[in-house]
Amino acid sequence: MNVLTSVAPLRYPARELSGRGWTPARLLAGCLISLMWLPVGFYAAGAAGAGNPPWLADLDGWLYLAGLALGGVPLVWACGRLRRMGYPGAAWMAFGVLAPATVMGSVYVAPLGPLWVAACAAVASLPAWLPYGLGCLDRRTRRRNSRRIA
Repeated sequence: MNVLTSVAPLRYPARELSGRGWTPARLLAGCLISLMWLPVGFYAAGAAGAGNPPWLADLDGWLYLAGLALGGVPLVWACGRLRRMGYPGAAWMAFGVLAPATVMGSVYVAPLGPLWVAACAAVASLPAWLPYGLGCLDRRTRRRNSRRIA
């Protein structure tokens, strides 16, 4: 037995990429999903209601859908925070309930413009932000109470 191989291993242990770590492909897929769920839902709801929506026929329609993409980010952030807090089922349930409601609300306020749609989507994501806010408030209270005891 060689002294060098008994002290230092010849290979480094393999990193686990399937766990909680981000790979470039997962990061890109997450960014695309977080940006595109509201425009895709908006377009699908418009196609179901109007038959053939004319939004993608010209540059203005594409710019309108790009403006809608930013409106879906708060709900995705809130669901991501819920997942990181240890509630993955609640995150999926919140997204499953709030996303269709956000899409229907965005179709309703669409004639007012993309800023109103973004505001509607931000307001619709507030129920998903509520557990995160209460969790932060609970941590602050526990930290403050622990300082009083010590």
